[in-house]
Amino acid sequence: MCVDCAAEASPATDAIKACAPFRDLIADVSEVVGVPSALLTALSFKESSCNPNAENGISGAIGIVQLLPGGAGDGYSREQLKDPVVSLTVGARYLAKWHRRCGTWRGAIEIYNGRQTCKIRSSFGQKVTRIWRSIEKMESPRT
Repeated sequence: MCVDCAAEASPATDAIKACAPFRDLIADVSEVVGVPSALLTALSFKESSCNPNAENGISGAIGIVQLLPGGAGDGYSREQLKDPVVSLTVGARYLAKWHRRCGTWRGAIEIYNGRQTCKIRSSFGQKVTRIWRSIEKMESPRT
């Protein structure tokens, strides 16, 4: 996954390391759903530090990609949303849906994070995008 993870600590290297137990699952879900694996890794890291049991006591979001039981996670139990397969698949499908509507992954990230429009540029969107792009650079073979 990572060409040079021995590089200086950064949010991207932290994401790769934290999400390492889910590397194959993220790759599989990414391929099936059509979401870049580096983006799904960045989102998982930013949302939960890649902790499938994470629960946000304020918003009620659950799981590795922090799904809301009454939102993208509607129809799933709290325990199901803690299952990394369910969480990553549902989250990736939700992100892909918004990518189709917004036309960009950045716009999709904004909607994923609860924004009302694809155009708002939140700090959350900026951070996820920065981590995503850095992971992509780190994973690219050097020429």
